[in-house]
Amino acid sequence: MIEATYIDHCGSDLSVVNAARVSFGKKSQFEGCVDLVLSERDTKLINYLAKHKHTSPFGHAFASFHVKAPIFVARQLVKHKFLRWNETHGMHECKLTTTQSNKKRKY
Repeated sequence: MIEATYIDHCGSDLSVVNAARVSFGKKSQFEGCVDLVLSERDTKLINYLAKHKHTSPFGHAFASFHVKAPIFVARQLVKHKFLRWNETHGMHECKLTTTQSNKKRKY
C-alpha cells in the first residue's frame, strides 16, 4: 500500500503560466479576489503545455511529499524527470521524501 503525506509547496498553476509566457513579455493574474481561479485562456495553455510535453514551465512550481511505498513502487516513482528524493529503507519498503514538479498525472 502507498501512503503519501503533503509537506510543502512552492508556486502554483499561475507560476507555470507566467513561466510559459515570459518570452512574450506577458504576465497573467488570478481572476477574482477571494477565489484564486485561472482564466480559461490560462487553463488551456497549461493543458496545451502538458499535452505537447513542453515541460520546462512546470519546473517553476513544486510540491513536497513524504511517500511510504513498497520498494518496487518507489523505483517506478523516481523515474519521473523532475522527481528529487531522499530515502530510508526498511526490509521490504522504502520511504521517500520527494520534491516533484506540479504536473497533473494520471495513475
